[in-house]
Amino acid sequence: MSSPKARVEELLGGLPTSIENVDDETLTELLSAGTAIQSAYVQTEQFMRSIKREFGLYWLNDPPPGAIAIARGGRPAYPGFQFMDGRLKPVITQLTTIAAKFDLNQQDIFYWLCAPTTYIRGGARPVDLLDSDPAGVLRIASDAWGVVW
Repeated sequence: MSSPKARVEELLGGLPTSIENVDDETLTELLSAGTAIQSAYVQTEQFMRSIKREFGLYWLNDPPPGAIAIARGGRPAYPGFQFMDGRLKPVITQLTTIAAKFDLNQQDIFYWLCAPTTYIRGGARPVDLLDSDPAGVLRIASDAWGVVW
């Protein structure tokens, strides 16, 4: 068996999407053995897998306008949280409109939706409120994205 460092170099030496084919146990091994950049790469893959398990990721031939896509396997993938009954939730289109005012792209929206935020009591994720409080998500997005440091 090769060392964890050699395994990282072997796995990450090819195309960036090659890590999608690595099993969860090996990802954990890579995370503990890698450099900061490699660890961030592995953590991103673990995050993407958790989103796929929780909401599903879909490859659509004819995505609806305003749908949020993220790069996955060299193609755009669409997280399932933005759809209900096969249609795009109106809050998603509204979010992309707000995001455009702040020069945010679809990836920015995706990560913001799926990450805990202090703008929500208890540090919840905006994605968890898409159905129960879409107006609140839009308000929080405007507040959070409008902060200038």
